[in-house]
Amino acid sequence: LPTSLPTSLPTSLPTTSLPPTSLPTSLPTPRPTSVPTSAPTSLPTTLPTISFAPTKPSLTLTSALVLDGTSKSSWNAAYEETFKQSLVDVSALIESTDDFVGNLTVSDGARRSRTRRRRLQDASVSVSFVVRVDVDTGEDGAVDIDSYVTAFEAELVSATTVDEQTGVSPLDIALQATAEEKGYEVKITADQEASHSMIATETGGVESSRPPTAAPSPAPSTAQPTTPRPTPKPTPAPSVTPGNPTAVPVPAPTLAPTIESCEKVRERTGPPPDVDSARFSSTGASILVDLDAASDQAGMLAGEYFPCAELLDFADVDTAECFWVSATQIYAEVNKALDFVPGENVTLRANTTMLACDDDRCECRVRNTASSVPADPPDPLPDVEPVFQVPDSIAVCEEGGLAVEASQSIGSGGREWKQLVWSVNATGPPGPKVNGTANATFALLYMQYRATTVLSSEFTAETTELQALAIGGFDTLVLSLALENFLGSTKTESVEMKLSTKSIPSVLIVGGANQVARVGDALTVEASGLASGCDGRSKAQRAVDYAWNLYRLDGVDDPEEDWTQLAEGAEFVAVGNCECTGTQGFDPWDTSGAECAAAGCVSYPPLNSFALEALEGYLTPEDAASTGNGTRRRLTGSAYPYCQCCEAACASVGGHWECGEAGPEFKLDPFSLDSGTTYVARAEATDTKYDLSNTADVYLAVGVGSVVAAIEGGDRVVSVQDELQLDASSSFDEDINPDCGDGAGDWRANFGRRRLAHNDAHGTRTAGDCGTGDDAGLSFSWICEELEVRDDGEKQVNGSC
Repeated sequence: LPTSLPTSLPTSLPTTSLPPTSLPTSLPTPRPTSVPTSAPTSLPTTLPTISFAPTKPSLTLTSALVLDGTSKSSWNAAYEETFKQSLVDVSALIESTDDFVGNLTVSDGARRSRTRRRRLQDASVSVSFVVRVDVDTGEDGAVDIDSYVTAFEAELVSATTVDEQTGVSPLDIALQATAEEKGYEVKITADQEASHSMIATETGGVESSRPPTAAPSPAPSTAQPTTPRPTPKPTPAPSVTPGNPTAVPVPAPTLAPTIESCEKVRERTGPPPDVDSARFSSTGASILVDLDAASDQAGMLAGEYFPCAELLDFADVDTAECFWVSATQIYAEVNKALDFVPGENVTLRANTTMLACDDDRCECRVRNTASSVPADPPDPLPDVEPVFQVPDSIAVCEEGGLAVEASQSIGSGGREWKQLVWSVNATGPPGPKVNGTANATFALLYMQYRATTVLSSEFTAETTELQALAIGGFDTLVLSLALENFLGSTKTESVEMKLSTKSIPSVLIVGGANQVARVGDALTVEASGLASGCDGRSKAQRAVDYAWNLYRLDGVDDPEEDWTQLAEGAEFVAVGNCECTGTQGFDPWDTSGAECAAAGCVSYPPLNSFALEALEGYLTPEDAASTGNGTRRRLTGSAYPYCQCCEAACASVGGHWECGEAGPEFKLDPFSLDSGTTYVARAEATDTKYDLSNTADVYLAVGVGSVVAAIEGGDRVVSVQDELQLDASSSFDEDINPDCGDGAGDWRANFGRRRLAHNDAHGTRTAGDCGTGDDAGLSFSWICEELEVRDDGEKQVNGSC
């Protein structure tokens, strides 16, 4: 062998000749053919020069901190850059922001409120990070990972510990200085307690690489390698090679985890949200827009209103307001968007939202593209109900003719009716018509034509038209109204009016002839009557007297002969007008009852504000006092025993108590009717000049109320060491009187809470007659479930107690 390597080999290889005595005697003197005369052409031109000075190994460290003053949805590049640079400033191990590996992982922190509406200053985020730092090795060449992790943990704790005098931590100072230097609107601080907890659990480290060793001196060998020694690289485990017989074994390095590409992340998490459906609410005043995936809510908080145009596009969107219901649903108020109807497109604007981030690769999310769906009508469609303001009978001689009003019809959705069409017909007794049939037919045809061309909520008929119908033998006018709202709901109703040749007064029920009532609500029905003007009287001379009757129906379609007239009669249902005149300083509205008692009266109960509010047209004590002495004080109410106290008090001061006939209003106190029953209230208006009367009926459908479960105190926080007792005795049935009074069901001791006498089941105090809980005849059973409260505030059953 030659005493030195060929000069064409890299100059960094040792050139010192080996001592001749070290050569084995069996080594042939010629140059081995396997040794190239020059450096192999396969030798990389970028082969690094091997130095005898070893490079430092690197260590991958991980940890996490909690920052107050921002939320996950508000975190952006400015926050990230400020955080990284500030951590470099307070750390001895992290030398630059280049030491950070990958992106930060940001999630809502421990201070996040569970309520839907929370202030940004109360928000916080936890920030997890990974850094790769240079470290030293021990004499054995190994890295003491535990000592570096301990040191890293200690410097993070120190950096986030608040100084007792200044009230800020070193990291807080660095965060503020960095933000000011870079001109960022970033105001965040380290949460000491939460950060220390995160540091204790999240700080760790793994060795990322080991130092390369210096090139060794050549040693005797029986064979010469055919290629140059490759550049040293980290290997999964140490090995001894022919060219390095004395390699020192070192622990196998743990390679840094491979970071998943954003493309792969998006394949795993799916595309950004698209609009999935849009549906009108049952009233038509709003829509609910559903997304096909959980979104970041466009960085907004649930429940906070914002202009819909920021996120959505549809007809008249600029008039609509929205808020996020959840990460997948948007509520939009569209009652002012008059051009927006079912079938119109709802578009989720492009670049407005993205997927909610539930893993550590939030930076891979992309914003949505525009997507649209047609708005669906509500399911089921809302009810439409024509409501007619019309008398049951009308005198054909009335000046001004007939006006039928339907503006109180319900179900339009707060908009103009899409369709409003009247139709008219007339009927009469069978047999040949008298002279005038042609005029009657012409009048009817003209009304029918007018009904189809005038799209108004009011239909009118001229006096001449009504008279022509009556002369032609028609005695009933039939009007039909077809309504359709913008949601697609339709309804057609008809109403009949008797045509009278007599000068009968007119009377109609305000609010229509079909109304609903609830057991627990006070009932008021109003009639509007006027004597005939056929004789030329002015309206001021056409007042009528009223009388009321109440009937119970066993079936909604029962004929009138099967109705049950209630035994109470006019004494119960007649609402009269009473007044006290000539009073001298006495106030019959005394709420304490003292003056009433001094007058020798017994009040049922004492005249208090509740009793006053239960009466129609009452005067408050202030109103009564303001009228002064010697003036007329008027009570529009009923001549019940309660009023006898006022009558006696009126007499005691020399006044005169007068009660007139029933008035135009019919009133019943709460719990006067039975649930699930239909009643008919009939108003009779009488023209005393001609002793002619007319009636108008209103059907009262009484609904069935609900049983309401109520737990005293509502939600609460209790200790696991305390006994838990819950009280549901205040639960009630909406159809049962909760206030029994001292009279055990006697309404006179419980004014405003009486029952009709025909309700035999409530004649005396029995279980279920009044009260709450057991007294109301309710039975109870309890279920205990364990609920998990999620981050969005929703509660989910997580098992039984």
